[in-house]
Amino acid sequence: MADLRSTASLTQREYSDLKHSRLDMSHNCSRCGVTCAGIQLVRPAPDPEIEALLRTNLPPSEAQEAFFRKTRREGTPRLAELEARIADAQAKMDVLLHERDNLV
Repeated sequence: MADLRSTASLTQREYSDLKHSRLDMSHNCSRCGVTCAGIQLVRPAPDPEIEALLRTNLPPSEAQEAFFRKTRREGTPRLAELEARIADAQAKMDVLLHERDNLV
C-alpha cells in the first residue's frame, strides 16, 4: 500500500487504481491475522483542500491552516471515541474466540 509521500507523485490513473484497490482488497485483522475478504476496508474520499495541497509545494494559506487546525481539533475526540469502541469490540471478539477455541 502506498504511503502519503508517494501518493503525491502518482498520476491520476495510478491514484484512481490505488483508491479502488483499497476499497476492493481483502485485509487481515491486525490482531489475529484472519483474512476479512467479505468486509470492505472503506476509506473516505480525500478532502479537496488536502488534494490541492498535495499537488503543490507552496505553503498553506491562512484559511487552509485554519481548516487543518479545525479538522485536527474536531478529529481528536472522534478518534478517541473510535479507539474506545474498537477496544470494546476487540474485548468482545476475544471472548468469542476463547469460546470457539474451547469447543474445538
